[in-house]
Amino acid sequence: MIKYESIYAVNTAKMRLLDDKRNRYHWMDGTTRDTDRMTVFTLEQQAEQDSEHNLQFLLELGRKHHQSILVFTDIKIQLLGEYHSVPVMDNLVTESWVKSFSSFNNYKNLNVSRPRREASNQGELVTLSMWKRCFTVPALQGVYDVESGGKIKDRRVVIQRMWDLGFAAQRGRPMTVANIHTVGERSELEDITAMAEHCRHRVEISAAAKKMVNNFTSLNKIAAWPGYW
Repeated sequence: MIKYESIYAVNTAKMRLLDDKRNRYHWMDGTTRDTDRMTVFTLEQQAEQDSEHNLQFLLELGRKHHQSILVFTDIKIQLLGEYHSVPVMDNLVTESWVKSFSSFNNYKNLNVSRPRREASNQGELVTLSMWKRCFTVPALQGVYDVESGGKIKDRRVVIQRMWDLGFAAQRGRPMTVANIHTVGERSELEDITAMAEHCRHRVEISAAAKKMVNNFTSLNKIAAWPGYW
């Protein structure tokens, strides 16, 4: 089961302490720089242990259901593979976890998000996302190979692995899998890429060609795929 309480407390305290641009404390009841420093001092080690627990839990879940890639960030968990995404969803967020998190949510004003499933022609993606940073401490964020458990550090390898399963990569640090409802799947991106290349020499004389190239460019600004890194 995914742990979150100590992770949320430490990440939130550190975010406030590191934010030098504005004073977050003058409108917060009972929270000061000193209380945030104490939170980090007392809970940071527990948050690191809980983050490691979450990582190992997710890797084991992925191996059990033949997933290939784990995206693990403070606000997002993604498991990507060729199939078996339904049992991944069922085991990622169980009824008991939802009950526990909902109680915590009512106290901390977090959102409870059900996992979302998307399928391409080559693979299936499960995404669980939150607004608050409660899944891991920053040091463990990244894209992992499920089988080996190792972090994939080469961004082009990350992009190619996601593409092989039918998805583009969402730009950012770390990269995540681009949701189909936001960007599109591989076959659709291949089509718009081919059309953009075909129309590129006509952008000055054709409004349709210009719109096609602009559409391609807008997608490529937020997502990457082989050849368009």
